[in-house]
Amino acid sequence: MTEFGREMNGSETARQMAGLRSERKWRAKWIARPTTYMGDVLPAPFLRKVFNCRAETGSARLYICGLGYYELYINGRRVGDHVLDPVVSQYDRRARYVVYDVGEYLVPGENAIGVILGNGWYNCHTPEVWHFDKASWRDYPKMLLELELDGKTVLCSDESWKVSGGPIVFDGLRNGETYDARLELDGWLSPDYDDSGWQMAARVPGPGGVLQIQSMPPCKVMQTLAAEKQWELPDGSVVFDIGQNIAGWARITVSGKKGTELIIKYAERLNDKNDIDQSN
Repeated sequence: MTEFGREMNGSETARQMAGLRSERKWRAKWIARPTTYMGDVLPAPFLRKVFNCRAETGSARLYICGLGYYELYINGRRVGDHVLDPVVSQYDRRARYVVYDVGEYLVPGENAIGVILGNGWYNCHTPEVWHFDKASWRDYPKMLLELELDGKTVLCSDESWKVSGGPIVFDGLRNGETYDARLELDGWLSPDYDDSGWQMAARVPGPGGVLQIQSMPPCKVMQTLAAEKQWELPDGSVVFDIGQNIAGWARITVSGKKGTELIIKYAERLNDKNDIDQSN
């Protein structure tokens, strides 16, 4: 799958690329958690919507801009293979949206669509040398989404969507993520999930910039590496060495007592005690 969809022919691609030169006419509304921006850090919003799909469809195109980052799901399946989407930009001048062919994810009858939003570069709250924490565009995560079947808009982001907090209780581009598995929303991506306790999404202002299609190749997971070495330190922590420097993150499987805290730290070098060195 490419970001323009697997089945788009030359004329369709040309039509989508025209978005680089002109604004797409959106029926959708920007939506977010219903709160006033205060600059603090809130749990990552989980948004969902149930909709009906007819038995026979031709093309199915989904358009999304989720700031600062988004993960998109339909009927429990992650859509596409992009990560860290959309690409960072000066959001009050320009924001990018991504297009997916989602025909394979839809079923006749009721479908459930879910989106998780993260702060990313859009709400960078850690002071640093480039001063992104002082950016004029900063706001809580928000989303714009439309689904078209055979060229007709059948689903838009609006105030009819539901929103809730979830297990991602903190996320920051510079200072990590706190994930509380006790708060997992089991089944939230199913059409029959009971979301009566969720809030209604709020309509919010957009980031201010022109919306343009994302034309650059996306970030993707290109390789999975197993640890080459591992050793335990006197304090009981364990160091895993994957043998090379990368841009990526760890995937782990754990079990233990409910409420147990597990801390993962990353580093590029070791100190003289054979522990990770984050001094740089």
